[in-house]
Amino acid sequence: MAIHPLKQAVSQGHLRALDRYLAEQLIELKPESGRNTALAIALTSRAAGDGHVCLELAEWAGQAIFTDSESQRPLITLPELQAWREELCQSGLVAQADSESETAPLIIDAKDRLYLARYYHYEGDIESAVRQRMHSLPLSDVDSMKQNIDLLFPTIDTQPDQQKLAAALALLQPLTVISGGPGTGKTTTVTRILTLVLKQKSDARVALVAPTGKAAARLTESIRQAKQKLNGVDRELIQMIPEKATTVHRLLRPIRNSSQFVHNSDNPLHLDLLVVDEASMLDVPLMAKLMKALPMHCRIILLGDRDQLASVEAGSVFSDLCNRGNPIHYSDELLEILNSMQVMPQNMDSTQHRGMANHVAVLTHSHRFGTNSGIGQLARAINRGDSQDALELCKQGPDTQLLELEPGQVADRIVRQAIKGFNQYLGTDDTLQALEDFASFRILCALREGEYGVREINRTIEMGLTQAGLIDSSEVYYHGRPVMIMENDYNLELYNGDVGICLRDPQADNRVRVHFQDTEGGLRAVLPSLLPAHETTYAMTVHKSQGSEFEHCLLVLPQRDAAVLTRELIYTGVTRAKSRIEIWTGDTETFCNAIERKVERHSGLFTRLWS
Repeated sequence: MAIHPLKQAVSQGHLRALDRYLAEQLIELKPESGRNTALAIALTSRAAGDGHVCLELAEWAGQAIFTDSESQRPLITLPELQAWREELCQSGLVAQADSESETAPLIIDAKDRLYLARYYHYEGDIESAVRQRMHSLPLSDVDSMKQNIDLLFPTIDTQPDQQKLAAALALLQPLTVISGGPGTGKTTTVTRILTLVLKQKSDARVALVAPTGKAAARLTESIRQAKQKLNGVDRELIQMIPEKATTVHRLLRPIRNSSQFVHNSDNPLHLDLLVVDEASMLDVPLMAKLMKALPMHCRIILLGDRDQLASVEAGSVFSDLCNRGNPIHYSDELLEILNSMQVMPQNMDSTQHRGMANHVAVLTHSHRFGTNSGIGQLARAINRGDSQDALELCKQGPDTQLLELEPGQVADRIVRQAIKGFNQYLGTDDTLQALEDFASFRILCALREGEYGVREINRTIEMGLTQAGLIDSSEVYYHGRPVMIMENDYNLELYNGDVGICLRDPQADNRVRVHFQDTEGGLRAVLPSLLPAHETTYAMTVHKSQGSEFEHCLLVLPQRDAAVLTRELIYTGVTRAKSRIEIWTGDTETFCNAIERKVERHSGLFTRLWS
């Protein structure tokens, strides 16, 4: 049978059952297709599951793949590139990009990238929306614009002001991408940009969004705090600045039992400016649907950290938009305008300008992690891929520490650390104080499953706290149980990533309610029976921690090296900590390998926008 090797590949864990199923279903439509077409379909499906938007045929062509566990021989040998491409294009299942038959289930482009058709079209939608905004807005009064920017970004030293530069780009162009690590002032910058936009057009319709409810709540709080620090701005103008953020899904309005939204290209949002925070968490499908739902005149500001983990699903859109961390060089034309406004970037070589560089601002100066901050220095070493420097910094402390632990040591130490970190919130009767105390310490895991995954560590902590007499876990919703929401519930206004604590409520006959802090700083009590899908969360994955900050973090790495351990994961985990980061690993080699392993997600978007 033509696709028999796929059965073996699935049984030995090289492919998912879903990958084989898709290949089989499509081959049934075109039985004359060759075996190599089935293999390409399965591999493309697996690539999407691994976070890639497409399959780079050139990397696989001619390779012997998937070692058999018994014979230690490869299960499959793939054809050479040209022969493989020809077979695919003749199969009737693969259309060539820009051809008239783009209705095929897969599409191959001129660079030998093979896509599931929907991902190819999503990528094209993003490219189209970006390209339509890759121009400058009409300049009416540069002097007035300069005066307004100078008011909100007063020059305090002779160094280039990165925040001021980002604001200038946002005023000059319909699309601005602002990347910066924790404490670099992204929210402060965008609040001042909103002030400038509303000063130009007081009736501008503005929306603030983030990928998750937790991130939206944090954006709301940050904008509110930034507004209070605005100096020299009319009170009435400050009151006009929106501060209530929502999720991308809620803005687009999901259609029940569908992956589509109410707002789309046929029914666009009524907006003049959209600000998206934590944009690195947006995957390709959601970014595409958001872009298509925006009217052409709508200005877009994307905020994020290009060095953080990419989205859980396929793609690395924000990194692609930021030139994947490569240097940014503006054009002569833009530099001339910036010069007239006395807003000058540092070390710009216009001869190196390419792609969408004019639309990208990178904030590198951290107000949270100064030059002497151990966490800040460690984060910078990780971003450089300098594992040896990172090791040395972990030894120096006092806010960074790396421990090598034997497998038998982890459980006991986790419990001791949990008792120390969670004792305070478990010992208070004040609900708001309990939530604040719980947020001061968190255990982060690289994995979800396995001995060092979130599930197992949460079970270990729960048993340890029970034995210590700090909780009574005989009931499901015991007093003190922390829970994380795993899916959005728009009726209850609870969103994926929200964290609450089960506490006895004196106002409800001392029965347990799950308490959440709202965006106004108040409390909401929800019946446990009403909660959407949720789980215990003394520990959480690094992915789920994005957009959060904790005073003290413990990052637990597995004992053995794994592909999931990457530079981006370590950086994201380390930068969740504000005051102290501890990293536990089976050996320093695992830690070093992770720092030296950079995520490379395959997509065509980067080439499309930067070539």
